[in-house]
Amino acid sequence: MLAALFERGAFRDPALQNINVTVTEVRLTPDLKHATAFVMPFAGLNAAETMAGLRRGASFLRMAVAREMKLRFAPSLAFELDDRFERAGRIDALLRREDVARDLPHEGTDDGA
Repeated sequence: MLAALFERGAFRDPALQNINVTVTEVRLTPDLKHATAFVMPFAGLNAAETMAGLRRGASFLRMAVAREMKLRFAPSLAFELDDRFERAGRIDALLRREDVARDLPHEGTDDGA
């Protein structure tokens, strides 16, 4: 639902106009009162400005979600920058280092197992 709202782009906040945001995950508390949306601006551009805009617009987005989904009560929304892509890149870079790669089993070889 959040992704659809971002796609429509009906925001007054200048930080949120004409942005491309990927919603990678939404975590709800067990009581369904609070939701944390993990987001990533396209290519990580203007992440700080986008996150500030999302936090300012959280109440508007909460009402829009409630209206679209016909909810009587909607969870409060919090936004967090999703750093999974950055962490995956760091892990990939570590695995490609020569001193690490030599200790990893290579395709087509018997690793002794």
